[in-house]
Amino acid sequence: VISEEDGQPVIGASVLVKGTQLGTITGVDGDFTLSNVPSSAKTLQVSYIGMQTQEVAIKPTMKVTMKSDAEMLDEVMVVA
Repeated sequence: VISEEDGQPVIGASVLVKGTQLGTITGVDGDFTLSNVPSSAKTLQVSYIGMQTQEVAIKPTMKVTMKSDAEMLDEVMVVA
């Protein structure tokens, strides 16, 4: 999983098999592995704070590009 903005890995993105509780998070290289995925599963949901959730078709090897969610970033409030 990489960022569209700078091509860097997205570390800690959530990867979930849609319609199940089966999921994982991406590692330091933006990589992930899912085991025991049901054959009926067709879609992965990939999400990360500040980025648009992506839905992608499940393949043995895949590359997911995350896009910045500017609307979400406008809503962040910092309290000090």
